Amino acid sequence: MATSLIPEYLTTGNVILVFVVISVARLVVDALWAPTLPSSFAWVGEGQGLWPWIKGNITYVRHYSDWIQYGYNKVPFFTSASLSATPH
Repeated sequence: MATSLIPEYLTTGNVILVFVVISVARLVVDALWAPTLPSSFAWVGEGQGLWPWIKGNITYVRHYSDWIQYGYNKVPFFTSASLSATPH
């Protein structure tokens, strides 16, 4: 009887399921262990709570490159490409 190198329970669906479960568990743990700031701090964003947190993360993913470009246009700065680069 030949033995398989891949166990029969190691299917594509099970691998995806484990990935999703671990990802959701990490989100829950991160949300529960996140530090809280004092209420005297100025708040920027959608607000506090679960739904504003979800909405803020979705907005972050959708508009990240726009925000980066806006920041570069607003505050220009210059850096060297590397230490070995010749100055211009």
